[in-house]
Amino acid sequence: MSRSRNGTGTVAQRADGRWMAQVRIEGRRLSVYGRSRKEATDKLDSLRKQYLVQGGLPGPQSLFQLLDQCTEATEPGLRPSTLRDQRRYTALVRAELGDAPLSRLTPSRLQLLYGKLQAHPRKALHVHALLHRALGAAVLWGWLPLNPADRVKRPSRGPVINRRPRRP
Repeated sequence: MSRSRNGTGTVAQRADGRWMAQVRIEGRRLSVYGRSRKEATDKLDSLRKQYLVQGGLPGPQSLFQLLDQCTEATEPGLRPSTLRDQRRYTALVRAELGDAPLSRLTPSRLQLLYGKLQAHPRKALHVHALLHRALGAAVLWGWLPLNPADRVKRPSRGPVINRRPRRP
């Protein structure tokens, strides 16, 4: 049996029956698990591809850290009322999504959040705008390969209510 090349990682079956694949990147040993050997090697390949595309490994950033850093970055240029609203929507997102790692934030989770907020259409639009900007910054900073908010249907504004009658 021949040896595999350096940097390709190792695959082994654990005592509990699961398969574990490991690779060392930038001095860090990264492990992925799967129910079958193929599943573990596929996850390992996608981890390596992610490293090549991003030029590095994403850190353990969470949604909280991202929202805090985006607020800090935009705070000097915002009016006090805008900053207050942004903090209120950030607290709403935190309450609904929890402290999720960015890697586990999927379009389906965002769509469910928008569905919960659809009773208040303006609130849903503001939350979408906040998340879209923040996740766009995460892509720019190399924390995420793609923006999950790009693959979500934007919340609708709700019914249009004419407050003033038209003049003939």
